Amino acid sequence: MVPGEETPPDYEIAPAKSDYVLPSEMPAPDAPEGFSAFTSDRIKSTEFTDTFENADGTKTLFTSVLPVNVKDDAGKWVRASTTPVPDGRGGEVVEDHPLNPQFAADASSEDAFAVSRDGFDLSFTPVGADSSRLGSVDGSQPVSAGDDTVEYADVFGDIDVRYEVMPGAVKETLILDHAPERGEATWSWRVMAGQGARPQNC
Repeated sequence: MVPGEETPPDYEIAPAKSDYVLPSEMPAPDAPEGFSAFTSDRIKSTEFTDTFENADGTKTLFTSVLPVNVKDDAGKWVRASTTPVPDGRGGEVVEDHPLNPQFAADASSEDAFAVSRDGFDLSFTPVGADSSRLGSVDGSQPVSAGDDTVEYADVFGDIDVRYEVMPGAVKETLILDHAPERGEATWSWRVMAGQGARPQNC
């Protein structure tokens, strides 16, 4: 560096606005390498895996620790659904799901939430629950809280119970309006398990 000269910057100067290329003027991209959600084709599936053939001739295997696929009535592997639909009795059920989740019309009902798999049944009944229609805040009509969610309002006083359906599981969440008083943060469910079912990690 010559004395009296300014130290050159150690960063790059951003190009002037006129140097930018609009997306519509950019050249078409080359064929993607490896997996692409837009061009890869699913060629094989199991309950826990999906195999895709990519545009460049390679194959990509996706695996999961939880089920992601189920067999439909025709015996073909399809993606597990997470969308609850009416069951004709005021409740909702998730078809094409490895756990076959079922939600009763009212949170105070016996077996308000139930799942089944491989011949084993498991049901949950809130103990001391107030009457609460499925997905309805004012009790007027049962509707889903979202595409993959059902909700019972004011099940335990002002506490809501929400179920989020995922491809291989169902997540239960209690929604509190405010923090409970000390010593009052206890809620119970009666669990009924089918023959041969045993609790684990308890």
